Amino acid sequence: MSRRIPGTAQAMNLYPDYFTFTFLRNPYERFVSLWLDLRRVARERRGGAVEVKCDRPVAALGLPLHGGDFAALEAVAIPAPEEADPEEGGDGKRFREVLPLVLDGAGFRSDLIVTNLSETANRCTMHFNGEIHAARFPSAAGVTRDGFYRAMLELAGDGGQVRLSSYGWHSLAIGYAALDCDAPVAARNLLTAGTADGPGGIAALAPVHLAREVRFPVAPRMGSLALTLTNDAVSGASCRATLALPGERTLASGSPITVEGKSTAVRFLADLFELPYDFSGGTVDLLCDRETAAVALPVAGAAFAALPPIVPVFEITADAADAE
Repeated sequence: MSRRIPGTAQAMNLYPDYFTFTFLRNPYERFVSLWLDLRRVARERRGGAVEVKCDRPVAALGLPLHGGDFAALEAVAIPAPEEADPEEGGDGKRFREVLPLVLDGAGFRSDLIVTNLSETANRCTMHFNGEIHAARFPSAAGVTRDGFYRAMLELAGDGGQVRLSSYGWHSLAIGYAALDCDAPVAARNLLTAGTADGPGGIAALAPVHLAREVRFPVAPRMGSLALTLTNDAVSGASCRATLALPGERTLASGSPITVEGKSTAVRFLADLFELPYDFSGGTVDLLCDRETAAVALPVAGAAFAALPPIVPVFEITADAADAE
């Protein structure tokens, strides 16, 4: 079997049009065939959207490949016309989404992807905050710059999509992007990192639940962990961090994490706590005096991932009660 798989992959490279899914019998060969097919498509097209329609509900993920690294990109479910709420947005309500982390420069690039979830055309205003500004993104179809920190987006109906890909300047800029739209949208940031040796890592970031209290699991032997906190309010926020270790031992950060208004702060776990030499994982809790959008980035070498927060049930329940 170990000899047959490389031989099959080599034959598929030599005769790509001969092999189809019909002739494949095991999952590995199916994956290789799909990967080769996507490589051919990628050479012919730059960007775009893949739409999958099924006769029954399915769970779907995309796997963006960046060198030897990949990320899991959650599918965007486009509601069917009969599922749309006829009263939704009819009172002039604006829909807001916050992409909690946008990086550009020093090897990092951000691809901001906005998908329209409305059956009709949609308009959005994208606000860049922190060190990120509109000049770090080239012109794109459906995008009009409006000043240094704002861009106007025009999205076609029925899954229309706009994509803004940052230049990747030499200097590193850290910030976030907030969207105000006429109708619901799905927003994602495909964050990639490059090194002198080529592609280094990729992560998919989506909007997260705004909360005062969040939790992140910390796994051992996973390199370092970066905590990012985004404050979308005008006033500053202050957050306390604690690390729960096995054996009911708890460490507290020496000083609170300060997040200025309309900005993003990044702190590494090793800078917040004096970790024991035999550190075997634990749980980080963040308690802030106002709602923030928090994301953890486990980093191992040049590879990294985006970990959404665990939000206590009482936080979600309280938000639902306030909405009513």
